[in-house]
Amino acid sequence: MRCGRGTGRIVSDEAALAEMAARSYYHANNFLKVVLLVGDGRPWKLRLHLWHPRPDASGTVTEDIHSHRWDFTTALVVGEYFAQEFKIGPGTEYHHYRCPPIGQGSAFSLEAQGKEQLYAAFEAVLPAGTIYHINHEVLHCISRSAGKAAASLVLQKPAVEDFTDDRATAWVTTAMVTTATVTTGRSRAGSGTSWRSSVRRVAGRAVGTVR
Repeated sequence: MRCGRGTGRIVSDEAALAEMAARSYYHANNFLKVVLLVGDGRPWKLRLHLWHPRPDASGTVTEDIHSHRWDFTTALVVGEYFAQEFKIGPGTEYHHYRCPPIGQGSAFSLEAQGKEQLYAAFEAVLPAGTIYHINHEVLHCISRSAGKAAASLVLQKPAVEDFTDDRATAWVTTAMVTTATVTTGRSRAGSGTSWRSSVRRVAGRAVGTVR
């Protein structure tokens, strides 16, 4: 994965960092999504995902099981996490939601699809240095220790679907589904000095790892 030179220029450029901050945000799945590069016409993105340690927290943080609208390749560059992939079949019961995006922002609609059972078809602890590819249709999630940091570089390919699929163990309220507008819990990362310094420090470490 040879992206060190281009990414290195970004993290040393104040204007590029400010632009990066404007399109980056905290994702509902508890990580900071930093969009480093965007292709012409927005067909692809290179993203840096940062999971900050929470020293006052204990236990494991686990995402909802989900798919994507695009295929992607990930290089885990700092820390480790527990990755799972799921298939439909006898197992744990989940509420199934189809989630098409609304416009170009962070909002999406929730369309209840009923319930179904899933089982884990793949499980592994992935350490730093792991590179893997996931097809847009694959249902997956990751879990990590709340007290440890992790970071990954993600190459998001062009979208091939108009929606993602999400599985949740708890029912989403009728009001939320009826309004059909749910934000991802996004919070602008901002372009302050402390945030840019943090991104430069962690991104620089990530870039050095994958050169």
